[in-house]
Amino acid sequence: MNRKPTLLSDERVRQLARGHTITLPAGQALRLPAVTGHAPRRLHLLQGRLWLTCRGDLDDHHLEPGAQWPLGEPGAVVIEAEPGQTVRLRLEPPPRALLIDAGLGLLEGLLRAGAARLRRRRTLRPLASRGAPSR
Repeated sequence: MNRKPTLLSDERVRQLARGHTITLPAGQALRLPAVTGHAPRRLHLLQGRLWLTCRGDLDDHHLEPGAQWPLGEPGAVVIEAEPGQTVRLRLEPPPRALLIDAGLGLLEGLLRAGAARLRRRRTLRPLASRGAPSR
């Protein structure tokens, strides 16, 4: 777009992140920060046409109603309602399988840390029972 759009507030970004449907009036833009450490989500365009650009992507993209855009890639995304368009959009939650994988990965990390602590305790106890000086 040739003109500088008005950026919507961070509160609108938080509403979108919580799964709310938001409206983006013509001439308004929204910057979505990089998504890191989270399961990928998809931006779902419900109404209107929008222009989208991603950091590191040399192409601009124009989305029609019903289109979805993956937000799991690194880098910020800027979207703007095309002239004369009012856009309604929301973030789709991550697929359940990805959430389960993320939860299992976290659980595995916790179990490994707990097992390491137990191994350290077992190594220390025999030394104390052999009459080694205690601290």
